[in-house]
Amino acid sequence: MLSTNRQMHQWFPDVPFSTKPICFAAYNDPPLESPCSYCPVVETYRDGKVHEAVKTVPGKGGEETRNFRIISSPITDSSGKMLGAIELTEDITHRTRVEQDLQQTTSKAHELEDIVNRSAAVAWLWDITKEGWPVDFVSDNVSQFGYTAEDFISQRVLYTNLVHEDDLEQLAAETRQYLRDGVQEFCQQYRIRTKAGEVRWVEDHTWLRHNSAGEATHMQGILIDITQRKLAEQARQELESRVQQTQKIESLRVLAGGIAHDFNNLLMIITGNADLGLMDVTPDSPIGELLREIKDAAVRASKLSNQMRAYSGQGHVGMDRVVLNDLVAEMLRLMKSSIPPKVRLEYDFATRLPAVEADASQLEQVVMNLIVNAYESIGSGEGTIRVRTCAIDVTREYLLGAHMDEPLTPGRYVLLEVQDTGSGMDAETSKRIFDPFFTTKFIGRGLGLAAVLGIVRGHRGAIRVTSKPGKGSTFQVLLPPAEPSLPPSNGQAQPAEEPAGQWIGQGTVLVIDDEKAFLNVASIILKRSGFEVFTAETGQAALEYFREHHEQTVAVLLDMSMPGMSGEETFAGLQQIDPNATIFLCSGFAESEAVKHFSGKGLAGFLQKPFQINTLLAALRKVVDGKTVKSQ
Repeated sequence: MLSTNRQMHQWFPDVPFSTKPICFAAYNDPPLESPCSYCPVVETYRDGKVHEAVKTVPGKGGEETRNFRIISSPITDSSGKMLGAIELTEDITHRTRVEQDLQQTTSKAHELEDIVNRSAAVAWLWDITKEGWPVDFVSDNVSQFGYTAEDFISQRVLYTNLVHEDDLEQLAAETRQYLRDGVQEFCQQYRIRTKAGEVRWVEDHTWLRHNSAGEATHMQGILIDITQRKLAEQARQELESRVQQTQKIESLRVLAGGIAHDFNNLLMIITGNADLGLMDVTPDSPIGELLREIKDAAVRASKLSNQMRAYSGQGHVGMDRVVLNDLVAEMLRLMKSSIPPKVRLEYDFATRLPAVEADASQLEQVVMNLIVNAYESIGSGEGTIRVRTCAIDVTREYLLGAHMDEPLTPGRYVLLEVQDTGSGMDAETSKRIFDPFFTTKFIGRGLGLAAVLGIVRGHRGAIRVTSKPGKGSTFQVLLPPAEPSLPPSNGQAQPAEEPAGQWIGQGTVLVIDDEKAFLNVASIILKRSGFEVFTAETGQAALEYFREHHEQTVAVLLDMSMPGMSGEETFAGLQQIDPNATIFLCSGFAESEAVKHFSGKGLAGFLQKPFQINTLLAALRKVVDGKTVKSQ
């Protein structure tokens, strides 16, 4: 080195520049014996061109290692002959450190970006000073909603386009309120629509960004898909609500079933005595007209009892394979005259609709009550009732909002839909429409829809209701398809068989009931029909008699609910005395409830109170004719 400037002396104060040192020996510790690898000066001497390199010089005595940028240029005379080289040296230690830090920061940023893009949280930055909240940044994992980041950055899609149309107004109002209140961080939950139109629930964690003037200009945050959490919460709330509803309904079912039972026992006495009275008067007797009015009133009262039994989930007369289209069409034909003239009736019946396993008479109640509810909702004005049937595949989400007894399995169901353009209902009313005795009408018992729900639950089905004030209501009844092995039915309940002519029985009939008035009515009816009769108010008294006279006893009429020895215990005692005993169960409870404890035990039949005289005699005739009766 022939000459160095002041800066070199400051950087390397220990180098004796006056001795014209050799650089590779002077600037390295320990000194090198030959030039550094790729020495710019050596390269310049070799080819006469400019060369550049970065050299690292270890520090001495704890000093930091420094980085130098070295540029070597040739020195030539006027003829171009190379005389020497000039070396420019720049200390780039700080710049190198900054570049390394920047590289590390960039690497971490890329790692963070990769983490974000691989996570469920979508990062956003959107401008709240402009219409539609245009997006300045969004992470690539917005693809989980079907969009690309470019869709938003290019403003082909605004943030407000993402938000569900029913939630946008509330979201905007809440955000404006947060801004007015100076809230810097907040969390909101709302729905969005994916690019494919699918509805998702999201949780939005947001904080504000401000300009130099302190004004809020942007919101940034993360968006997390919480759809599954929402569905789980909805399912949990639905389960809790269903448990509460089930407990309430179970209590009301027991109450309704008990009232119906006692009510039917009383109606049995009323109708039985009315029938006996009619047998003793001439056709033109004014007393006969009074008796017929008593009997008609009792029959109407029995329909109310049937509704109460239906609400309790009881009352199945017989389960058949019912063609729903035929049943609904027949009910609409019968009800056409009762529908107000300004109400238009439309229907759409699916072809090849699967049959359902049902009690036809109870399904008729369902159709009738839904149609009545529809035209009463329309009122005196003009409106439309649409009745539709179809087969539908339902999902677990679809069933979440349905009224049902036990949770149904997703799959194929038969749908009956009744839609009206009436007044509709608010959410509070919709929650109560199936409560017994709840009604929005000036008159009425409020049992119609309660009975519908009970019937549908009793058929292992469900009901969905959608309604808005001024927009009408839609009732959807779901019923499981019938098993192929069930016998076909035209949807009409079978009438009770009546005996031909004046049939006269023989032998003794044992009547067991704790209601004295019923024993008296039954005894008179049976004696007038040729039977000997023994009545017992308790099971114990009945067994004592039957033990001595079972050979002369052709039939037993047994009440299910009695104090002391129950009907089931009495039945077992009678069969123990005579395994071939002909025993009819008589009860004010529904058949499905009454006979479940006697299934497979040889019960001859069931008589639902209140029953007609001809129904009783027809049942006895089937089993008594042909029997050999021993004399007492």
